[in-house]
Amino acid sequence: MYGRGYVIDHCIASMRTRYKEKAYKTYITDVLKLITEMYSTAHGGNLTLPRYVDIEKPQEDETTATEKAKEEAEEIKTRIFTKLKALGE
Repeated sequence: MYGRGYVIDHCIASMRTRYKEKAYKTYITDVLKLITEMYSTAHGGNLTLPRYVDIEKPQEDETTATEKAKEEAEEIKTRIFTKLKALGE
């Protein structure tokens, strides 16, 4: 009953539930955003709101991502060279 197949099925079902919930939240918040912006525009205002998806997970700057990748590369190089030195001794 608690074999490998059960665990895999449970993980898949759990991920599907999470994706459905996220899609639902995104849809509802996008509709509410659209209604709010349309109401504002109809009454002479100009309102621009961020999307729920953008607030939940903000985009990283390309420079920040590049710097992180360089740091990780340097850490990997250092770790490999340390292991090679240890094998040589």
